[in-house]
Parts: sequence; structure tokens; C-alpha cells
Amino acid sequence: MQPRNILLLHNPRRAPFSYGGIERVTLMLAEWFSRRGIGVYVIANAVDIESIPEHQRSAAVWLPTPQRKMSYSDYCRYAGECCRKWDIDVVICQGGYLRRMEILRRMTDAPIVYCNHSQPFWEIVRSLAGYDRTHRHLTPLYLLSRAYKQWKTRRRVMRRYRSMYRSVDRYVLLCEGYVREFYDAMGAAAEAEGKAVAIYNPAVVPDALPDLSRKQRRLLFVGRLSYSDKRVDRLLQVWSRLQDEFAWSLDIVGDGEERGELERMAAGLGLRRVTFCGATSDPSPYYDRASILCQTSSYEGWGMVLIEAQQHGAIPVAFDCSAGVREIVGRCGGVLVDSFDLDAYADALRRLMSSDEERARIVEVITRNRARYGIERSGESWMRLFATLDRHS
Repeated sequence: MQPRNILLLHNPRRAPFSYGGIERVTLMLAEWFSRRGIGVYVIANAVDIESIPEHQRSAAVWLPTPQRKMSYSDYCRYAGECCRKWDIDVVICQGGYLRRMEILRRMTDAPIVYCNHSQPFWEIVRSLAGYDRTHRHLTPLYLLSRAYKQWKTRRRVMRRYRSMYRSVDRYVLLCEGYVREFYDAMGAAAEAEGKAVAIYNPAVVPDALPDLSRKQRRLLFVGRLSYSDKRVDRLLQVWSRLQDEFAWSLDIVGDGEERGELERMAAGLGLRRVTFCGATSDPSPYYDRASILCQTSSYEGWGMVLIEAQQHGAIPVAFDCSAGVREIVGRCGGVLVDSFDLDAYADALRRLMSSDEERARIVEVITRNRARYGIERSGESWMRLFATLDRHS
């Protein structure tokens, strides 16, 4: 199928639209599809049109949804009405949970593609992270209750994944490693259907090479300050082991519910040369001056900050916490550290911070691979996927 019109569905609880990486991916794809004569329609909530660059803003028709939850019947009904009104050929669901998918199915014969923009089954990891934080004593009762919680959470999550997989025509994951993990968990019957496919999220590839003369002796974190996934507290512990050895600085760019706790932790550890920079819509100046990008997450889907750092000549150092991180850092340059060994992480930083030559070698590898995750390759993958789709009779 060569689609004439595409509808992208966004989780209305992720408001406003400029919230994060999924939204940036939609903008890039919308522009790419539009240049090829495909009409692009986007259902989203609280879109700040003025904050979107003109060339991307004009690439799509923006359809604000009156519903705050994708799981509501009215949301799927509204999506179905949009399919009819705009003669949609393909529906792309950018995450979220369409619990009432059957309503949308009754209203359109267009094939539906679901995109999982994170590590498969991340919900189980997040649930246990919160539980572990509030139960720090390894008593037999705790271990038993944790095992029960893990079983209960996994059962609920797997039920949701199977429901979504049955309801859609294709299920997109971020890399081949995730496809393998997905099928291993979902079973042979799901694999036999063959709906899962890997398409990575694209990143902006600047025309110019990074200006390495602007690099300073700075470490950088960019992201949401949250505990269950990002675990910036680990980075602060690592920095406490290095600050007396090196005249470097650490910039923490981002905001979130953990900021106050992290600032108190930094004070308690007596950390120096650490700056909490707050959130920004354009982290490019921080990437430009940083030599190393630090990621200490418990789980990551497709760490866009890793790719963004590479594009700006900053070396990513990350825990080997997912196939997505392994793909980006392992293939395109950086340092992977065994999860979640803080001593090993500190040693990895120590080696990089001590050697201008080692940093230059890795940046050279990154530069050779900088176009790997550009929009052209991702867009062509989408076109190949469309060619496998048919309308429902």
C-alpha cells in the first residue's frame, strides 16, 4: 500500500504536545511523509502550534482531542470519525493504550500500526523500582511480597500487551533486540503471526560536524529527573568518587519530581561543581560544551539523548540496561558499563577523563556513524512497512 493519508494518535495525557521524544519523532516523520505527498493528520492534546517550527507545523493537520484518556470509548470513536472525514489509509498509534480498539475497528477499514516507544515490559521494572525504594530491608516477608507483586504486575502487563498485539496489524518496536525479547515473552503463537517489526526512532543529523574546539571538561546529564527510570542518584554517587581526582564539572539538565531530593543528596554528599540547570527546550548548548554524556537509567527504550550527544560529539557512557542502549552505544560509539555497577561506571569515566587521546578516538568512531539514525533510513523503513499492509474487507 502507498498511503495517501496517515493518522497519528497521541496519548492525550502526555500534554502539552511538545512534552518529549515521541512528539519530536512525530514531527520529523510528518515532515518526511509530507515531502512525499502523503497527507498527515495528528490527534493530540494541548498542541502549542507556535512552539513548532513552521516547516514541521505545516506538514500536518492538527486535530485536538476532547478526551484525556486513550482508553475511553469516546477517544476511539473520535479517531474513527477522523478516519472517515479525512479518508485515512493507515492509523499509527504512538504509544498509549487503546483499550476500546474494537470501536475504531468498526469505524474504519484502515490498517492500524501500534508503536511501542520504550523497552518492552518496562512497566514491570518501573513497578518494582518504586516498591524497592519504599521497602529497603531484605526480610523474608519483603521478598515474598515482592515476588507476589512482580507476578501480579507481570500478569496485568502481559494481558494488556496481548490485547494490543491481537488488535493491530503491525506492532513496531525500536530495534531487533526488542523484537526478540518481545516474542520470547509473548510465545510461539505471537511469533507465528509475525506482526512485530523493528523501526528505530529517527534523530536530527546536523549538516555540520561538531566543533570539538568548544569542548570543555564537563560531564552532562540530560533528561527527566525521576527515580523509577532515570536514577540520577547513581550519577551523584559516582561523581562523589571522582570530584577530588579531576577538575571537571557536572551539569544536570532537566526537571522533575526528584529534583529536590537530588539537590539534598548532592548537599549531603558534599558534592562540588554540580549544577542543576533546570529544563530547557533546546539542550544543544549543553551538548556542544560537554565532553561526556552520562546515563545511569534502570531502563531505557531508545535513549534519544544518547544519539543527540553523539551528534554533538559528546561521548555517551551508559549502563547496559536494554537492547536499545546496546544498539545505540555499541554500534555508533560510546562506553557500555555492566548494570548497575557504580565502581565500574566510575572507572569508565576515570579512563575517559584521564585521556584526551581516548576521547578523540571514540569521537572519531561516533563521527563515522553519525548518519545511521537519520530520518531518511527510518522513513524508508516506514514505507517498506506500508507496502505490507492491506485494508480490511
